[in-house]
Amino acid sequence: TRQEAAAVLVKLLKLAPAEGGASDFKDADHIAAWAAGYVGAVVRDGLMMGMPDQTFQPQKSISRAEAVVSLSRALEAKAAPQESGIAGKVLYNNEAVPNAVIKVYQAGDYRVLQLAKTNAKGNFELNLSPGAYDVTAGTENEVAYRSGVQVTAGKVTEVNLTLQAAATLSGELLDQEGKPLKNTTLVFTTNPTFTAGTDNNGAYSVALVPHRDYQVRFVSDGGDNEPVELDSISVGAAGRQSMSFTASDDAKEQAGGGGGGAGTNKPPVVESVTFIVDGREITETGSNNSFSIDLSDYTDDSVFTGLTVKASSDAKTASVSVLGISKTITFNNGVASASVGKSGISLKELKSYLKLLGTNKITITVTGDTGLTSKVKVTVNT
Repeated sequence: TRQEAAAVLVKLLKLAPAEGGASDFKDADHIAAWAAGYVGAVVRDGLMMGMPDQTFQPQKSISRAEAVVSLSRALEAKAAPQESGIAGKVLYNNEAVPNAVIKVYQAGDYRVLQLAKTNAKGNFELNLSPGAYDVTAGTENEVAYRSGVQVTAGKVTEVNLTLQAAATLSGELLDQEGKPLKNTTLVFTTNPTFTAGTDNNGAYSVALVPHRDYQVRFVSDGGDNEPVELDSISVGAAGRQSMSFTASDDAKEQAGGGGGGAGTNKPPVVESVTFIVDGREITETGSNNSFSIDLSDYTDDSVFTGLTVKASSDAKTASVSVLGISKTITFNNGVASASVGKSGISLKELKSYLKLLGTNKITITVTGDTGLTSKVKVTVNT
């Protein structure tokens, strides 16, 4: 049967089971419990597909043609270098959650290594080097996490996350004169760490696990300083809570000044990146110079025509390379835009280019008035 064939392929390639993928089919309840993880894995890795009516038909005998195609794909996958990383699904009340924000940290660290959003079915997949990671998922009012996720070479680790109602903190980070500390990362550490950035008014918002004690630290974006202790807090029940923080002058200096504006002798801070696809703007804000653009709702024929970078007022130029063509664009009032080719490129071309480079990231280098630079990594999820 098709589900038995799925089990054979998973065992042949030593793939990680993925039960979440099987639940997307209309006949998921007909897939045997023992086979659900195998079906999810072969679908996730493109070895077997569902039917046009969005069923898998697990009990149906696999045809000779289907077997040949699946085995061919399996042999190609076995011959190709295996990528390592994580993949999974985000749920809330047993429902898939689209556009949930996924953040990946090196275990025990505060720096966001990867930033992504779940697709329309609540799924996500990220390439990661072997190691231990902390993974968080969140919306404005819900949160979930997994600590110490182990990623091994050549394998995709399944990480399914179930959201719970969050204690959503919002407020301001100010200095002793009451001035906002903008472009600063607030670090809330329990197990694991959650982060939030301040805007130009020093305002922040973060969804935290309720009924926990947190150590709060802060660090100016774009620098190499380590986070500085700010406060210790106890977070109560789920719901919205207002909480502002005041940093001493000494702490502000240790954290890197907080602000990132002109004259601070620090690299410029990138606030957002916008891709223009099929005439629509997809804008993402990020943290620690890490951004994620979700293009999974677009087809291979969709056209990527340009991008816009918004940065702090001291940003002077930005350099970006797409399809091997490098461009340097100039900022005007903190905004710089670049076109892609004469009339854009298809997403199929973009994916082929990134695959050739062995990455799903585009690097943008932003240079400030002082000559210092910030390198921004934009993860392109297709």
